[in-house]
Amino acid sequence: MSKYTFTTALIFVIFFITTARSNLLLQKRDSFSGDGTYYNTGLGACGVVNSDSDLIAAINKPQWGDPANPNQNPICGKQAYVTGPKGSVTVKIMDMCPECAYGSLDFSPSAFNYIADQSAGRVHITWSWVDGGGTNTTIVVQLAITVEPAVNQAKVSLANVQCGGATCTSDAPCCSQYNYCGSTSDHCGTGCQPGKSFAGKCTASNSAQDVTTTKPTTKVKKVTKKKKKTKTSSAH
Repeated sequence: MSKYTFTTALIFVIFFITTARSNLLLQKRDSFSGDGTYYNTGLGACGVVNSDSDLIAAINKPQWGDPANPNQNPICGKQAYVTGPKGSVTVKIMDMCPECAYGSLDFSPSAFNYIADQSAGRVHITWSWVDGGGTNTTIVVQLAITVEPAVNQAKVSLANVQCGGATCTSDAPCCSQYNYCGSTSDHCGTGCQPGKSFAGKCTASNSAQDVTTTKPTTKVKKVTKKKKKTKTSSAH
């Protein structure tokens, strides 16, 4: 059986932090503070048309970052729990506020009503991410594994494998009289079968193909028994 070595060739873990203040945002439950305002919604920077009745907010430019495609910014859809002078509300980030300072949010009219009266116009707020998100962190993991055959592969041997109907290999060339491949005198000697051996190898001259059986004969010696001649006398 072939042997293979499995080698871990390359492991790279790359962290891309795309927020303006990654040292703060990497903490899961960081709290932020800034100004809370409201605006008339519409098509947002996340590529979705919003209405004034939606509980949404636009995040400030520093925390929005500089994504290649604003519609695919990971911060889109993140939820923030906001507290103002009047109360608290959970909003979804669906837009970006270019003129807002770091920590500030611009709300839909409906969302702003939960934290302050619209007549206030601008209020102080504190907020945090509901799911610990908003870090704009992308983790790319690349794992490459190379599979290479071993330099010295184990040689397959057919020693003591039955050779009936199969041909033995060079490392076990002889097929014994009992149909087993091997290289010993028991395999290559008496009874070795050249037709099933590797390249017809059988070292003994009295292999199965070469052995001729002669029937012993018994030589019978013919014996002739001589009859004894008796002498007779005549009467006087």
